[in-house]
Amino acid sequence: MTAWLFPSVRAGERQRFVYFFVLIGLLLIGLAIGSTVAEALLLAQLGVEALPVTLLVASAVTAVVSALYSSAVGRWRHEQLLVIMLAISMGLLLVLGVLVRRHVGWAYPALFCLYWASFSLFYSHFYTLVSEFFDTFSIKRMVPLFGVGATLGELCGGLLSAAISNQGTLALLGLWLASLAAAAGWVLAGGGRLRLWNPRQPDQEAASGWSLKAGLGYLSGSLLGRSLAVAVMGMIVAMGMLQYLTSAIFVAHFPSTERLAAFLGVFLAVTNLLELIIGACLTPWLLRRFGVAQTNLIHPLLSLAVFAAIGFNGSLVLAMLAWMHRRTLQDALASPTRTLIFNAFPRRLRGRLRGVIQGVLGSLAHAADGLMLMLLQSLDPRLIIPAGAVFAAAYLGGALGVRKAYLATLVEGLGQGLEVAEKPPLEPLTELPQDPDPLSCLQLAEALDHPSPPQRAAAVAALAGRKDEGLAAAEGYLAADKESTVSAALAAVVAAEPVAGRALVVNELQRLVREAWSDLLMSRHVQTEFLRCALEDRARRNRRLAFRILELLEGEAVVGRVSMALRVASSSGRADALEVLSNLGDRRACDLLVLLLEDSPLEERLKELQGLKVPGDEQAIRRHCRQSSHRFLRWAAGHPQSAEVERLLALRRLELFEELGLEVLEEIEHLTFEEGFSPGRPVPSGKLYLILSGQIEDSGPGDVVGLVDLLDGQTAGSLRAVKPSRVLSLKKSDFDDLVKNHPEVALATFRWL
Repeated sequence: MTAWLFPSVRAGERQRFVYFFVLIGLLLIGLAIGSTVAEALLLAQLGVEALPVTLLVASAVTAVVSALYSSAVGRWRHEQLLVIMLAISMGLLLVLGVLVRRHVGWAYPALFCLYWASFSLFYSHFYTLVSEFFDTFSIKRMVPLFGVGATLGELCGGLLSAAISNQGTLALLGLWLASLAAAAGWVLAGGGRLRLWNPRQPDQEAASGWSLKAGLGYLSGSLLGRSLAVAVMGMIVAMGMLQYLTSAIFVAHFPSTERLAAFLGVFLAVTNLLELIIGACLTPWLLRRFGVAQTNLIHPLLSLAVFAAIGFNGSLVLAMLAWMHRRTLQDALASPTRTLIFNAFPRRLRGRLRGVIQGVLGSLAHAADGLMLMLLQSLDPRLIIPAGAVFAAAYLGGALGVRKAYLATLVEGLGQGLEVAEKPPLEPLTELPQDPDPLSCLQLAEALDHPSPPQRAAAVAALAGRKDEGLAAAEGYLAADKESTVSAALAAVVAAEPVAGRALVVNELQRLVREAWSDLLMSRHVQTEFLRCALEDRARRNRRLAFRILELLEGEAVVGRVSMALRVASSSGRADALEVLSNLGDRRACDLLVLLLEDSPLEERLKELQGLKVPGDEQAIRRHCRQSSHRFLRWAAGHPQSAEVERLLALRRLELFEELGLEVLEEIEHLTFEEGFSPGRPVPSGKLYLILSGQIEDSGPGDVVGLVDLLDGQTAGSLRAVKPSRVLSLKKSDFDDLVKNHPEVALATFRWL
């Protein structure tokens, strides 16, 4: 059922998703009931005149409670803290219910303050809790769907309130209390599963050093924190003023209470349905297509447009659109996107910063909004429109700052604990021709195919000075057989003509990633080992070249951190790396690259792969591969049966070399010699031996002997064959040359050791 309703939720995520989907629904049912009863009691008992002052007091109370909350986050597991908050809310609600029954005057604004603070804390803490159970990358798919759960909860709460409203105030208070108890019971019942899903314990030491002052200090030193705080405060004030303007237009068009109530009933039903559609369909698509930081700009841009439009035309239709912008788009698009931005902060700070930004600063913004509305009403209500536009501009300015800082903050967090060595610059060689003649440019391009890395680097540097001619000369080598040649050609293209070169390599990035996916899909339909190996090899080669293009577009420092995290980081660190990767280069190509690198089952990832068709049987795949520009694919598609193919496959089966490409394996195969040893015969030291069959001492097929001695430069005593053995031997000098010219051989060696 979950797979049908929410296809973007992966199989391994469904249990967790359902659990938290139900939890947000229960929380919002209670909050919707609380909103109904708190506002109704306040207006009925104290009148509309008490609303402005009560809003100010509620904002102040929420700010204080949020400051306390930000200090408490991290002292307990997040689900334990949620139960504590629910228990406190239930206790306060019981006390206030007794006071309401006795008609104590101050109980009505106190009940409103309880609802106001509960909404802020529960909503923020829910996403802090969720972030502990979904990584940075997968939560981007989850948050809009949890927004759907919140909307459904609000709808259910509203329907329940309407259904029992004729039973009186105490019945509504009892229903509110019951919904809080249900949420607490749901959390307690799932305690075992929550600990199983995430056994991480709270960091007591880090929590003890946190305070509101520390939170404000962190925000002041963080561009993302400052920008997000400005955006949130600007949004709250601007939307508050927009609410006043739309309400005034509604009242002007529907002067009678009955007509206004009838209009709002139908209008709210339609907008709630629209909110569900936007949250379930549009928001996930926007996040996939444009990313978190770009999607976060949509609502503030529209806010400015709405204030500009409403200043020229105060029609009912425009007021309806403005109301939908303030409520529907805010809940279904802006709020989920803003929630995701907090995931760029260090994990240990996310909940605390939510408390500071959304709780403390957000409450202060609500108070400021109320004060300014009262002031502007007394001066000239027409000033509300330009004032709202100013705060909408502040909202946009903060969102622009978020866009600038979001990726940098993610990368900064990604690099913690990972040392990425900077590549030393290669000395340019002087023997390359400097003649401006076009033929000399072609000679320079030929050096891109040189086996020496410094020589290739010199060719790149020389072609960079030839502009269009250099780009044209290097472009012809983008389809070269050797990966090192293609890598050098890509660098030369970008260096020769940055604008045109970048456009060219972006197109190449798209082609490489789609081709990698095609090869991966075709390999699933191939039984012949060498053809399957060749398809998988080109897919891996294309991935490496895609990362090389990203290095040229985004810088080696950023992409180096991503690559390192994808190789050695924990699952959460790998997810952070995928989120960074999804924001680099060309978004469509990088989305496909991220999909290629995800850990989830291939069948689930294929559901998100659109418009890619490949041959479905081996014979058609062979015909397709014979037309390929990739040498190994053409070779493998021709039914090769040779000793060289056998040795290549044998090398690839060795644990030491299983991650190396066919190009490097072919070079190793040319450098090795096949030898045989009978039982008891000594095996000379000073070489690397790759065992194909038999047994040498305790090592058997697939093992490597002599590597440690080769690296140490020591000569150990001779080993002996235990069984008839067939090996490939590699001399130390040849092994050293391989390590020097192919860094991936060194990485494979260290992994094996």
